[in-house]
Amino acid sequence: MRIYTQNNCNFCKKAKELLQLRNIEYIEINIEESAYGKKFLKDFGYETVPQIWTDKGTHIGGYEELVKHLLPKRKSTVLDSDMNIGVMRDATKPQ
Repeated sequence: MRIYTQNNCNFCKKAKELLQLRNIEYIEINIEESAYGKKFLKDFGYETVPQIWTDKGTHIGGYEELVKHLLPKRKSTVLDSDMNIGVMRDATKPQ
C-alpha cells in the first residue's frame, strides 16, 4: 500500500496503526517532506490526508474507506417484505 500523510494528522496516524496491526506493508509519503507527494495529491484534486492506494494502484480513499476496505466480505440477511421470510444474499454482488 501507499499512504500519503502529513504531520500532526490523527487520521493518518490511525491509518498507519491499522495497517501495522494487520501486518500490511506500506510506503508512507509525507506531503510536508515530499514536493512530489504534495503535487501528486493536488494534481488529482485530493485536498485531505490520508490518501491511500493499494499495491495495484487502486485508490481506496482516507481512513474510513480503509477500514471498510479491510473488513471481510460476508453474506447478509435481507428480509423479503413480500413473503415475510429471511433471504440470504451475497452482499458483494449487486442486486
